[in-house]
Amino acid sequence: MKHKVLALIEESGMHYISGQEISQKLGISRSAVWKHVQSLRKEGFVIDSVSSKGYHLSRGSTELNQTTLDTVIARSNFLNKAFFHESVDSTNQYAKSKAMDFPGASFIVVADTQSKGRGRRGRNWESLKNTGLWMSLLAKPDINPEEAPKLTLIAAAAMAKAIDEVADCNVGIKWPNDLILNGKKIGGILTELSAEPGYINYVVIGIGINTKKREFDSELRDKATSLENELLDYKMDHLRILKVFVKHFEMYYNQFVKFSDIEAVLTINREKSVTLNRTVCVETGGETSIYNAIRLDEEGRLVVLDQAGTEKTIFFGEVSVRGINGYI
Repeated sequence: MKHKVLALIEESGMHYISGQEISQKLGISRSAVWKHVQSLRKEGFVIDSVSSKGYHLSRGSTELNQTTLDTVIARSNFLNKAFFHESVDSTNQYAKSKAMDFPGASFIVVADTQSKGRGRRGRNWESLKNTGLWMSLLAKPDINPEEAPKLTLIAAAAMAKAIDEVADCNVGIKWPNDLILNGKKIGGILTELSAEPGYINYVVIGIGINTKKREFDSELRDKATSLENELLDYKMDHLRILKVFVKHFEMYYNQFVKFSDIEAVLTINREKSVTLNRTVCVETGGETSIYNAIRLDEEGRLVVLDQAGTEKTIFFGEVSVRGINGYI
């Protein structure tokens, strides 16, 4: 209930909202409203109160915790629940462990630290405290399993737009699941599927964003970076990035699931692509081939030209695509 009180106060914007109005909307006493406000103040929210006018949020928390996550959920028509943890093995693994506990529900998992964070192909993803945004979103879309890879494109578009909006930058997308800034990777997306023939049990979309990490080992130094490395004067706000991401993801997800429409998502992926109109290496089963990446088709698949000028369609999860002269 505390997060619902906070959501109403936040939604009032520059105006005050009375304790009576909050009481009526939530079906609780004015005394209960006051107790929740006091609890929120202890968590760092600066809430002004004026007799006969009510409550006003003069400064919200920028911290990710259970209360702020619950506030995000309170505004969402898509997410039903949120889990915040100081540490987990991986947010994807935690989401999968909870998938069957909440039939029909979609939820989000956020952790300060992952002890066994993973990228694609089982690669380790270092996820230390205070260095990044580590999260997973679990959904149960009524779509064919063959359509699930499009959710990676949706997540990439939503997160790239969120970071652009919050950090005032221009994030690129390396097809299909890497986020790029100034030629280096700042984030990745790992989509995992539990399905039966013709039916999806659930999809887990894991996202890791390097926000505050300053040092990378020698293997990654030329490939990876963080937002604060590239935007030295910007103080990162994980909570705001998450809020904006959820807003965009929910919109694109509903367009896709309800109307089979991913045109807006494809437009973003095409405009932000660091893969298209480049010569790329495509790695399949230990073999590397050289192609020219020319477009994303209507299904979001990568279309390339071989050296003979023949088109080939690259399917999601089939290959690793890298630049011929570097990471992109």
